[in-house]
Amino acid sequence: MDFTRPLANLPFLLQGVWITIIVSAGAVLLAAVLGLFVAYLRLSPIGILRKIGTGFVVGIQSTPFFALLLWVYFVLPAVIGLSRPDIYVFGIGTLGLTYAAYFGEVYRAGILSVASGQRDASLSTGMSESQVMRRIVFPQAIRKTIPPITSLCISTVKDSAIIGPVLGVQEIIWHANVVQGTTFRPAETFIIAAGLYIAITFPLTLLGNYLHERWQIDPVRSGLPQFGLARFIRPRGARP
Repeated sequence: MDFTRPLANLPFLLQGVWITIIVSAGAVLLAAVLGLFVAYLRLSPIGILRKIGTGFVVGIQSTPFFALLLWVYFVLPAVIGLSRPDIYVFGIGTLGLTYAAYFGEVYRAGILSVASGQRDASLSTGMSESQVMRRIVFPQAIRKTIPPITSLCISTVKDSAIIGPVLGVQEIIWHANVVQGTTFRPAETFIIAAGLYIAITFPLTLLGNYLHERWQIDPVRSGLPQFGLARFIRPRGARP
């Protein structure tokens, strides 16, 4: 293998890294926000809302992202009468919409994992439902869901590679295709591209592991209705 010519195009490949980060960050932010709404639908006491949430999750999880991307970019604009859809807006939107279903399920699992006794005890003190969710349930649920949320963020970065070849978004794979077409070194080029993805996702793994270890919930304290985020954080090395 000869990496000389592909490495000579490394500055060009690095341009795709920034686009990948921007697309992935936008999609994660969108998915994280929409996921809260999906979780609300799935946990709603109103039957029709639960069915809508369940239908959305099942539909998204049953559809390949590639097929959904084609439908959203090529079919939806024709339906709504949009002649020139923006590749970045529709790419980020489709990626965020897809992962909103997964974020919603993670949020829902985290909320349901909080003992119902804590919610009942908090309500008995005079707190409202919104206060219980904001001060008691969400702080614990988010901490319990750090590992799966980290995995979803990493998966979002990896799935952003599909947007480039399909829509022409100039992320890492798009740049790698250009380099391998000019250097005639596809194996070496895509190995470098894989290394760039690792350079993006590995810090996310380290950050997720750090937060998971740093923000572990004290099982003794969490059995009581504590108030405020700081009471659920046990510093490393602290005794129960």
